Amino acid sequence: MTPDRLHHGHRLFGITLTDLFSGTPWRVELEKDLALQRQLLDVVIIEQAVPDARLARDLPDGLDQLRAHNLLTYKSKQEALDGWALDELIGHYVNYRKPHGPDQRLLPETAFQLYAVATRHPQGLATRHPLQSTAWKAP
Repeated sequence: MTPDRLHHGHRLFGITLTDLFSGTPWRVELEKDLALQRQLLDVVIIEQAVPDARLARDLPDGLDQLRAHNLLTYKSKQEALDGWALDELIGHYVNYRKPHGPDQRLLPETAFQLYAVATRHPQGLATRHPLQSTAWKAP
């Protein structure tokens, strides 16, 4: 399906919902720009066109399974690594993976790895979800 036809179908669906919700306490907005606020991903590690395997041998613990696109969020001592931070990282992944370039195809899911790095132990998150620590110990 061409992008114009896909766009047309989405627009018709939105118009139908606009009509359906007319006179109710809800408002329907079409093609809402969600980039109203600047969104920055902390770090992206992207594979070089011709990777040199010799350079990958001394990577920090936890970064030894890098993929083509590695998205990282970092939380300092003053910031909490919590569920919201992980939701935000997943949102960045979704936006980053969306079609771009002339072929308009999704980058493959297997090309991505997500990382969350925190300076302090994420106590709140750890009480609700099991965490897997790396072998690296702080000095």
